[in-house]
Amino acid sequence: FIANDKVFDLAIAFLNSARSFNPDLPICLIPYDDQTKRIRERAAHFEFSILEDDALLRWRDAISLEFHEPACRGRGMYRKLDGWFGPFDEFLYIDLDTLILRPIDFLFPLLREFDAVTAYSDDPGSRNFVWKDSLQPNADISQVQIDYAANMGFILSHRGILSKPAVDALLPAAKRLAPAMQLECFAQPFHNYVIARLSMNYISLRRLILPP
Repeated sequence: FIANDKVFDLAIAFLNSARSFNPDLPICLIPYDDQTKRIRERAAHFEFSILEDDALLRWRDAISLEFHEPACRGRGMYRKLDGWFGPFDEFLYIDLDTLILRPIDFLFPLLREFDAVTAYSDDPGSRNFVWKDSLQPNADISQVQIDYAANMGFILSHRGILSKPAVDALLPAAKRLAPAMQLECFAQPFHNYVIARLSMNYISLRRLILPP
């Protein structure tokens, strides 16, 4: 999960829900920024670790500057990518505004078949949270990849599927698409692009329940 002290109360609600139903689940905080003193003080109580790889975090910040001004309040959301480089061989990233109301271990067997699983995708109503209507299929993105338009508040995947060189190699093409990205949703368009373009075997829970 990603948090800082500005969302301390939300983080406590999230962690209480996570620990109520998943008492033994390893949990890791990805610092949203440097303002994390209060939430760090609760690490022992909730038994979570903290991703302390400063070089990794700053790399994500550098990627965010390709799309946003330095003062943009949502730049820290690009640190979601750190799940692929963090401490767990298999991980589930969940946005902080989510309450966990059951054990989540039933999800991880999906990774025997898929590289990445999101909660929602391939929903016409969700595309406006990823891409503008001006985006058309081109050399940098196909119609299938545009239609994917997944919600990146829930990402189940494996460590190591992404590499720093692979992500960096996608940046020039992603920047060409920036005028058609819904950057008000911060990192969501870029993360969609990365998952779709790196030829992952990806799907969403929505697609599994409601196949095309």
